[in-house]
Amino acid sequence: MLGTCMFIGFAISLLWIPRLSDRYSRKSIFVIGAVFNLAVLFATIWAKKIETMLVLNFFVGVALPTRYNVGFVYLMEILPRSKQSVYGGYLNAYGCLAYLFAVFIFLFVSKNWIYLGLLSIMT
Repeated sequence: MLGTCMFIGFAISLLWIPRLSDRYSRKSIFVIGAVFNLAVLFATIWAKKIETMLVLNFFVGVALPTRYNVGFVYLMEILPRSKQSVYGGYLNAYGCLAYLFAVFIFLFVSKNWIYLGLLSIMT
């Protein structure tokens, strides 16, 4: 249910966040979404009840389009045309490497998730 709440929030916010970034500026929507995402992720780490985590995961999903959709388009707009494919590929590969890194940490180093959670908030 935690993942479902996140994807429901993501799907609902895709209906209005890209339009907001077109109406106002991509930069302002991206910054507001990044700050909101940071606050919700910190709250998620210290949430104790499952009901609270469900609501917070919904809000994480709401914040995701500002990062992945609006942020990516904003980055492609400010980069020169010759650098867009290089940095776009790097950005997508970097996101996949983070998941691979987490798997190896849990497999070989530690089962304690809090440090990896704090590290993921900072990236």
